[in-house]
Amino acid sequence: MPNVPVMKQISFLSKDDIHSFPKILAKNIKDFYPSGSKIGIKVHFGEPGNLFAFTPAFIKQAVQAVQNVGLHPFLFDSPVSYDSPRNTVNGYCQVIKEKGITPESMGCPVIISDESITTTFNNLEYSICKPLINTDGVLVLTHVKGHTCTGFGGSIKNIGMGGMSKTTKRRIHDSGKPLYQEGCIECKECVINCPLENIRLKDNRPYFDQNWCCGCSNCVYVCTSGCITPQKEVFDKGLVAGVKLALDRYPPVFYVNVLMNITRLCDCVTNPGPRLAGDIGILFGDDIVAIEKASLDLIIKEMGEDVFLKEHKKSPLVHIKIAEDLGLGHLEYILKKH
Repeated sequence: MPNVPVMKQISFLSKDDIHSFPKILAKNIKDFYPSGSKIGIKVHFGEPGNLFAFTPAFIKQAVQAVQNVGLHPFLFDSPVSYDSPRNTVNGYCQVIKEKGITPESMGCPVIISDESITTTFNNLEYSICKPLINTDGVLVLTHVKGHTCTGFGGSIKNIGMGGMSKTTKRRIHDSGKPLYQEGCIECKECVINCPLENIRLKDNRPYFDQNWCCGCSNCVYVCTSGCITPQKEVFDKGLVAGVKLALDRYPPVFYVNVLMNITRLCDCVTNPGPRLAGDIGILFGDDIVAIEKASLDLIIKEMGEDVFLKEHKKSPLVHIKIAEDLGLGHLEYILKKH
């Protein structure tokens, strides 16, 4: 008989019941981690000036929920690779201090670190942040929002970028940038589908120099003649490979996807643009593929279309399916409403 995928349960808390978040989180994780465990909460604290990233009050609710079931949390994130005050440990620590996020205000340790272990996958080198490996459990607390490279940024991106060193973050982006080979037929699909309007056609070939390239690999996907290839690997595969390498080394992981303040761009920017969808609620589960698919399905149901495909010219389903292909979980799920 063929193998039938296990239908994982994803719990859903409606926006109307958001006040119950600490209680529902505690209920979901109470028996997931062994009593007394040290739990690393992976969270994106947001760029200075971003008004839609998690507030200190919301983060503290998560911390207290973890503590209330006899666990010992710490908050974690890693420095970024781009030009930002968050691109050094000291700089990032100053940013979150100014936001009001300190060990004293949160009631638990707050760790910003680039310390990592290095491994390889498909000829790409990955450096995985140590603090989430050297602990008893991981809670991935994610603000779901739009993202130029992946359609949306959910738990997969929270680990695949946020759980990697600065060097690896940059390597994944650079790996997905385009190389022109030969044989362009000037179909213009690359021009049409570049989210940053970076591509022009001249001399019977594409040039990638109109704006800037984030390495999203959209042009690679849509090239009808196969004349555009990635530098090493398309962005989505490079990102998800990092997630696989991390999860292979992490202790037990639980996921929380927050579908509120769903902006056009990531919390990595000061101005993430308008909201692409209305507030929906919060999802809980232990299958990263299922919770990401459930997040996308709820947003599509709310808006009547894939707003991320429309805005960024790539559906999040691209990298979610890659995650399933790598054995990280299943697309099928059962949604249970609280």
